[in-house]
Order: sequence, then C-alpha cells, then structure tokens
Amino acid sequence: MESPVPRPAPAPVPAPVVMPPVVVDSSLVGQTIVATLRKLLPDQSWSAVRKLIEQRRVLVNRYPCFDETRRLTERDRLEVLAHPAPAWPDENSIELLYVDEQIVVALKPEGMVTERRHDDLPDAPELRWRALTLDEAVTIRLMGGREATIAGRANPTSPGRPQSLPAGQRPVHRRDQLRRDSQRRDATGSPQKPRWHTPKAPPCHVRAAHRLDRQTSGLVVLSRVPEAGAKLYAQFQAHDVLREYEALVWGWIEPQRLESELIRDRGDGRRGSRQIANLIEAGAGESPPANQSPLGKMAATNLVASRQGHFKSGSGEPAPVSWIRCQLETGRTHQVRIHLSEKGNPIVGDDVYGTHSLDGIPRLYLHAARLGFTHPMTGQRLEFSSNWPGVDRKWLESHFGEKS
Repeated sequence: MESPVPRPAPAPVPAPVVMPPVVVDSSLVGQTIVATLRKLLPDQSWSAVRKLIEQRRVLVNRYPCFDETRRLTERDRLEVLAHPAPAWPDENSIELLYVDEQIVVALKPEGMVTERRHDDLPDAPELRWRALTLDEAVTIRLMGGREATIAGRANPTSPGRPQSLPAGQRPVHRRDQLRRDSQRRDATGSPQKPRWHTPKAPPCHVRAAHRLDRQTSGLVVLSRVPEAGAKLYAQFQAHDVLREYEALVWGWIEPQRLESELIRDRGDGRRGSRQIANLIEAGAGESPPANQSPLGKMAATNLVASRQGHFKSGSGEPAPVSWIRCQLETGRTHQVRIHLSEKGNPIVGDDVYGTHSLDGIPRLYLHAARLGFTHPMTGQRLEFSSNWPGVDRKWLESHFGEKS
C-alpha cells in the first residue's frame, strides 16, 4: 500500500502591517497622507497603502483618517494599527434631549466635531457621510434618519420638525417626482433626465450656538432658525449662560478661580496664557516685546468641586488625580484644558497640553455636564444636565480610587 503523499505545509500568514506613532516634521509637512505612508512604508505598494486607509487602520491625531488626499501639518501624529479602528460616531451616536421649532439640545459624543470647520475633516462630499459633524447628524435625525434624508423627504412624524408645507398639502414623494420628471421634455422633444438625485453631501439645517472640542463630550445647543441663532449667540457673547464641565485631572487640586489672558500662540505653536508666553520667550533668551499684542482675551474658570483620589492602573504606583467640576465665566477655545495644564493639573488623556503618557487612556476625560440658557424665543430659562457616557463612566469608576 502506497503511503499517502504528504500535503505541503500551509504558507505562514503574514503579520499585519503596523507603524508606531510618527510625529510629522518639516520634511513631511504639506504631503498627502497616502504619499507620506508610501515613504514611511517603502515595502508597501500604493494600492496596499490605500487599502490601509480604507480599512480604518491609519490614525491621524488618534482618529481614523480615510481621506487619502489630506495634507499633513506640522506635529500631526500618524500611526498604522494592526486592526481597524472603531468607526466614527454617526447620527445614531447622538442623543436629542430637547427639540422644538426653534432650538435643539443635543448630547455630543467624544470624537465628533461640532461643525465642519477643521482642516482634518474630509472635504469630498461622498466622504462626509463617513465623518458626520454634530450639526449634520442632528439634521439627519430631525429629517427622520439617513434613508429618509438620502431619499430627499422628511419623516412627517419626526419630533419638532418645522412645518414647511401649507396645511392640507402633502409632501412630494420620490416616486411622484420621478414620474413627473419622466414626462418632461426638452426643446427637442427628448425626455429630460430626472431632477431627483441622491444628495452628495449630508445636509445641515441647524447651527451650533457654541462649540465643544472634538475630544470633549457633552451638551450643545443648536438653532433651527436664524433669529434663534442670533439671540443664542448674543447670550454666549454676554456670558449669560451656565456651562459646567466635569473632568479627571492629574494631581490633587482644590476648588479655586483660575484667570489668565489667553493668546493664540504662546511661543510653542499652542494656545496659552500671556504669562506662559513670556516665560517661554525668557527661556529662549528673548526679552518680551515692549508693545505686546493686544489680541489676547481674558478667560476665567471656577473650580467648584473636587474629589481627590488615586489613578489605579494595571502596573506602577497609583498616581494622584482629582475628579473635578468647573464652571466657565468665559468660553475661550481650549480654556479649561489650558487653565488646568498651566496650573500643573492637565486633564487625563490630553494629547495637546498634557505631559503624561497616554498609554491605556482611551480619550480626553472632559465632559460638558450642565448647560443653562434663556430660550431665545419664549424667554423661558432652561437647564440641562448629562452624565458621562456609560463606557467612560465605568472606566472612570474602575480607575479612580478615593483618597484615604
């Protein structure tokens, strides 16, 4: 009896392509992300690099990037994962806490941009559906969901949708529009192409009265009509709004008032206080200018509560941390993050103003927990509160131990 022919051993499965974080320097500034990856991963072809981007394995500043034409800027943090990163938040990731004919109060998840004003968001219309902003996600929810939005018709039962049709007039459905378009003829008598088409970019019919950082979760109020938006904007400009944040910070800190003059560039390319900018200039051997720039704006943050404890990690000694609540007197960009960092208590997970390792820390632990304002049309005082998202709350409770 002949012995069976041995089967060849299966070929080894190649290890997935990974690349540790790389900080973009001057030699890579202005290049597209696909060209940069091709340079940093010379063993990978152009198609292989594009596939990495499509699979959500390429991170820029800790978030997946799928726009291969995006051009990198200095200090961008580029990384390739072994496995796909979680998908971006979409319209189903937000929660609408209040809806009427004039305003909407929404709960923004971490990782979603409030408005499409940042250079790190894809500009191609078809890619915007994969990276929705808060105002776009709210619009889609108000229109009855993604399918109804793409179909170009709103769900008439959507809560709080303004009446855009006269009483008794039904909305024109897609099939009716296609039928009418098929009966149209051009000047030569030939049938015209249907005017109905799927929108290339997500619609945006609301406007945020204020913004939260992409890494920050919490409450945002948006206007549905221009008059309401103008009145809300005036309230925020006059600082007649209650804005309270909850955060986990490194070190122990007591309730106090933090105040400084914030400028766009404190000398290291980041926003910061005028006092810190002078220290940076002094450290570089430069004397502060005699006539300092008048573009700084005063900012004040009140720390109203603080629970001191320890950060419990899997290894190493427990580090002192504080679970704080702070109220804003003003609303400057990155105000809370700057004040706490310059005080020596940066927020856990802050990759811009922090000084601690980000290993094992999934996000920036800053949450807009309370929001109070006067309704722009009725004059009624409204106040809303929200807890941390469930996953983040569990992470905080498992890593925070009360000070004994």
